[in-house]
Amino acid sequence: MRRLTTALMLFAMYGTAFADGLAGLREICAPGDTAVLGAVKVSGIVVSDCGSPNMELNPNLKFDIVDVSLNERTAYIQEADGNCGIRIVFNEAEANTLKRYDKVVLNLEGGVLCHESNPDRITVRGLAASAVQERSAGTVADVAVKQKFISELTDSDIYTQVVLKDLEMVFKDGSYADIYEPYGQYCEPLHEGLYTINKRMDGWASLLRDGRGSTIYLLVNTKCPWRRTGKPLVAGTGPVTGIIVHTPMRRYGGDMGRFCIRPVDASDIGFSRKNKSSWKQLSGWCLDGTNGQQLEFEMLGIQGGVWKNGRKGDKLVSDRGRARSLFWTDSDSFIHIDSDINALDLAGKGYTNNGAVFFKGPSTGWFTFDAAGNPTGVKSFYLDVDARKVSGNEMAFNFSWYAGTQDANKGWGFPAEWTLEYRIDGGGWKPLTETATGASVIYLRGLPWWDLRLVAPGISRGCRTSYDCGLGAQQRSFRIPPDAFGHMFTVRIRPASYRLFMPPRDPSASAVNDDETINESFKDSAFTWIRFGDITIDYK
Repeated sequence: MRRLTTALMLFAMYGTAFADGLAGLREICAPGDTAVLGAVKVSGIVVSDCGSPNMELNPNLKFDIVDVSLNERTAYIQEADGNCGIRIVFNEAEANTLKRYDKVVLNLEGGVLCHESNPDRITVRGLAASAVQERSAGTVADVAVKQKFISELTDSDIYTQVVLKDLEMVFKDGSYADIYEPYGQYCEPLHEGLYTINKRMDGWASLLRDGRGSTIYLLVNTKCPWRRTGKPLVAGTGPVTGIIVHTPMRRYGGDMGRFCIRPVDASDIGFSRKNKSSWKQLSGWCLDGTNGQQLEFEMLGIQGGVWKNGRKGDKLVSDRGRARSLFWTDSDSFIHIDSDINALDLAGKGYTNNGAVFFKGPSTGWFTFDAAGNPTGVKSFYLDVDARKVSGNEMAFNFSWYAGTQDANKGWGFPAEWTLEYRIDGGGWKPLTETATGASVIYLRGLPWWDLRLVAPGISRGCRTSYDCGLGAQQRSFRIPPDAFGHMFTVRIRPASYRLFMPPRDPSASAVNDDETINESFKDSAFTWIRFGDITIDYK
């Protein structure tokens, strides 16, 4: 605090002082600390836009109320050379009139500076409209062009505009935000006259991948009309321009990686069909409608149409790529074909006729137990992949998944924490880590449900929408080490702990930090519904 005290004394002695560029704000207090600012002036260029609905994740105030004003109150300012940026949050939405590329001088007096760490970043909150002392319109030419690959991002890029190079959507069969629509925020171009929106949640994410194999989450708020147009995504590659942010999302599982990207509008996404991906499909499962939503079971043979039942212990044969693969589970679950969330149509409430691989069984079936009923081990999903005839330098395993059916009685009791491993030619298991986050443990989320009373055995309580329910499918990507080329290999997706996703104990709970939805109790056994959308193994 000595540095802060000295700085404030100087400001008091000499009046308003200019900080040493935006980067100088980092010197006012140490990472992890906050400070009330004196009459500090900064100048920069606005890279956000007060008219964009995609500037910040809107948080829940209660289970059914979202603070959409946070997006409207948030702006991002950077130095002209792009070397540093800050986030500013106004007190009122009306105070934020800053347009993209405006040149501004701000007086931050009275604002609260938050110097956050890991990653290092600066936010100034509590500003009034009067904080904007000078403003003139600018153009994109006033901003230094920063072009980078994902792996080249550093903390100094946070809250600045960056052009990420050579990107593509990892999952190309849906939209920019594959969600169950009724729980998003109302967006007139998407929802007018179609169906009721309850506006209980906001914000979702999709995976982007560059030619080097790195991934990053594209963050999209549900008030963005361009997130789901009814048209397929562009399957090619290209640059994506946006503001680099660090945004954990509890509904998505928490960790979204050190960096994410927020486009200001649809024109920032520059995919072109003329630019072909360098990635090839080794194998996969995708009921995208081109094959009539049918899959081949090893025992049952070909089954078509959603809601077709499989058989316990059966295996699914891949329907994509050059290599034959099998997808199965040793848990006590049946394999089915169900509908998916990768929405294109405007009236489908987030569902399409595309299919999903659907595992349905008791929650206790994911574990083994001793004579006293204590869990002693776990069951898993498995993918057996034949890579004996392919070679390359990079391989990735990608999947989208979620649990539940918008019904609280079918949306709990599944394992909450999962980990992935692989082995070659039946050898020992080795860990895999997620490319976007570096995490070795990921969290499965269920689809949201309406308020109701649970009727499951042993439970009698009111149940409101859980803060740990997702809006749609989580997208995940894991790098497979290159030693798998030329071999048979298996990927295992297994519970990482004995923790289960459980409904809130207190039906009146409204605190956003209520984390009672994860529990280790097996007293109340549930019937679990775990669904996979697209599953691909890519290589290059």
